[in-house]
Amino acid sequence: MQHQEMIEKLHGRLHDWNQEIDKLEAKANVASANAKAEYRESIEHLRARKEQAKTRIDELQNASDEAWMILNKAPNKH
Repeated sequence: MQHQEMIEKLHGRLHDWNQEIDKLEAKANVASANAKAEYRESIEHLRARKEQAKTRIDELQNASDEAWMILNKAPNKH
């Protein structure tokens, strides 16, 4: 995958996660106490994944082409 393609893919994931968080928050607002806790847990998990993706995007955007080749070949730790 090319440098810009990876950045665009991660931006797409961020968008998807934002939509999912919005849906879960809407459900949590009308849910019972137990269900609310489960929704909140899911929301926090998605927010953590978003932060990881944002960090990865920053790394990719700041990477030179040579560094991109190294990042692209390294095992994905995120």
